[in-house]
Amino acid sequence: MIPTKRYSPDHRVTLRRRANGFEDEDISGDVLSVVTSKQLGRGAGGFHVGLTMARRLEGKSYDQVVKPNDIILIELDRGDGSGLYPVMIGLVDRVARSRTHTSQGQPVNRISIHGMDMGKMLVRHNIGWDLARLDLNDGDPMARRFQNENINWQMSGTPDQNVKQVIENLFYPQVGSWVRDYIFHALDSSDPWTCLNFTINEANGSAWATMKQVANEPWNMLFADTQEDGKFWVLLRRRPFMVGAKRAKLTPDVRLIDVGPEEIIEENLGVGDADLINYASFENYANLFGADNLAYVFYKFAQWDEELVKDYGFRPFRPQTPYLPFLEDRHAPITPDTQGAIDERTTALWDWHRRAHEYESGSISVHGDPRARIAMGVYMPDTGMEYFIEEVRHQYIWGDRATTFKTTLGLTRGQPHGPRSDDNQGETQEQSDE
Repeated sequence: MIPTKRYSPDHRVTLRRRANGFEDEDISGDVLSVVTSKQLGRGAGGFHVGLTMARRLEGKSYDQVVKPNDIILIELDRGDGSGLYPVMIGLVDRVARSRTHTSQGQPVNRISIHGMDMGKMLVRHNIGWDLARLDLNDGDPMARRFQNENINWQMSGTPDQNVKQVIENLFYPQVGSWVRDYIFHALDSSDPWTCLNFTINEANGSAWATMKQVANEPWNMLFADTQEDGKFWVLLRRRPFMVGAKRAKLTPDVRLIDVGPEEIIEENLGVGDADLINYASFENYANLFGADNLAYVFYKFAQWDEELVKDYGFRPFRPQTPYLPFLEDRHAPITPDTQGAIDERTTALWDWHRRAHEYESGSISVHGDPRARIAMGVYMPDTGMEYFIEEVRHQYIWGDRATTFKTTLGLTRGQPHGPRSDDNQGETQEQSDE
């Protein structure tokens, strides 16, 4: 028999209104429900907070005093003695009055606050707008508009350096200074590859889209989330797979959460072929200075599994990147060592993707766990399986008799937990195209 655990979930929701100078206002006593969601790879997650019709702020209801882009910090406690954990800090999108009816036909009125985490600023702000370059004393509005719409930024360096440039040299100066107090970055992929003369302008789109373009994915992994310190962080990490492992295990630095059978409320895990890849062509390109002018350099390294193509049809994967192994002399020709570095890296990416159809994936719902974050892992001691977390959803409902708190985790790459080494399962055909 699976042992039963008892939980007493709790919450704290803090509002920071622009109209009140961003002072903390605890609205926990009026919270009826909280829902948050976050997916790996997306710049912004979402939240919904349900409130009573109380008039606690300035004698008004929340729909009268809460405005778009006011700040909300959501903290949840699973109720096992571990205390409150921040799960999301974000910005209000919309405040609305809502009404439902009970089964007896009685009206139930409440306030609904919808919003996004701090990534809202990253996905909504177009990088082409640059206040620092506008001459606000210029009397010709069309000239100012033309100047704004023709911003170009030449970028060179490693992924860590380039994402940092987008944040610190473009994003921060282009928006209000208050953003620096809420959006932080930790860029430590340690990727030495370099791109040269990458141009950033309005056509690149949002700040988040621009960062994705210079993050050197899929080798690296760019994501953003509220961390346990209550701050919103933009993070650049190397994708957590072991190089050289045919069945690519998660790297030891991935933090695993133990989930026993007594924690699981619902489970939907299994193997499917939706993510199957049987041909990969990793294309590297970069602008490099030749002897006399600017030259376009292109490399392709392809690998495939012929039997899987026959069984499942042709399912290609063709990521591109402007990065190449760093060249000390821009005028130097590409050497066999450089091409070998490209081949080695693309082989590792192929090994990461080629068995995606053999890994378990799906979701589990557990008793609320505010520790869970995207890009962490789950270990199930009873089955010996490990998984990678790509989505986290919290659902908290307050009740005067009982409060419920459930966390649903979207999981991928389910495989037996064990030594991080090559299990030598299977061989692959490969071809290098010049």
